[in-house]
Amino acid sequence: MLAVLLAYLVAFGAASMAVAAAADMLEDYLGQGFTGGVLLGLLSSLPETIFVASATMRGDLQVALGSAVGGNLILLTLGAFIVVLVYFLKWRRPVTMREDFRVELSFMGASSVVLFAVVLAKVINVWFSIAFVSIYAVYVFTRVRRVKERPSQIPPSVALKAGLLMGSAAAALIFLSKGFVQQIEETSLSVGIPPIVLAMLISPVAAEMEESLSALAMASRFEGGGSMALVSFMGSKIENMTVLLAIVGLGGAAVGNYSVYLGAVLLANAAFTLTLMDGKVTLREAGGLLLAYVTLVAFSLAFR
Repeated sequence: MLAVLLAYLVAFGAASMAVAAAADMLEDYLGQGFTGGVLLGLLSSLPETIFVASATMRGDLQVALGSAVGGNLILLTLGAFIVVLVYFLKWRRPVTMREDFRVELSFMGASSVVLFAVVLAKVINVWFSIAFVSIYAVYVFTRVRRVKERPSQIPPSVALKAGLLMGSAAAALIFLSKGFVQQIEETSLSVGIPPIVLAMLISPVAAEMEESLSALAMASRFEGGGSMALVSFMGSKIENMTVLLAIVGLGGAAVGNYSVYLGAVLLANAAFTLTLMDGKVTLREAGGLLLAYVTLVAFSLAFR
């Protein structure tokens, strides 16, 4: 089993480095926001989008709801901490956010407000779906408009090379992710890890592995990679909190026992937003996000 897990990690690592290389090529032409927030955000969310759509069509609406936003709790706290740590070890400085990253923070805030309304209503329906889709549409429109305002146009050769590199790497990550999560779960159960710990801690972390490795590859590859990694986290989680929740809303899901978990997700969003507000993330601030992760997971387990 360990040999299989190691093989998965090596494959993930190679694909993640390819994603980082493509992002490095595109950033100068498309900007950090479109490259990280929209392109990488969409690619990173593809496995979750497929899973949530399938679960919704099967009628497993609460499973779809939990899967749609579960990654926020992990990536915006634990994931961000690891990115900042790796960036500091490589470049010996805190992560300094670049360009107009507050665009992503604004749309995270807007989607969080609607999600809070879902928690209060205790149901997610088609009206919430319309609100979520509208937020994401405006976000993408904003980013596309800003790309058009940039003075430099991307050469066709660079676009082709980066597109092939990113597309093939993303396909590999999507193909590998499901098998990797299953392998992690089987290994964990075989060594006696309780199912509740598996469901709340191990499986979600494994599910976000491909996105985390891509972010770490960017953070260690180029100096702007730390900022790009955090923007890609925001982009994918905006997509999760809008498009994915809109899919769930089409089925008319009751929030039920997920209210506490959704509350923890909202608190993770708030902690991440407050940390990034000044445009710089130090190791101490990243440590605060790690503490937030531990606290929120403990809270979720206690009131599950």
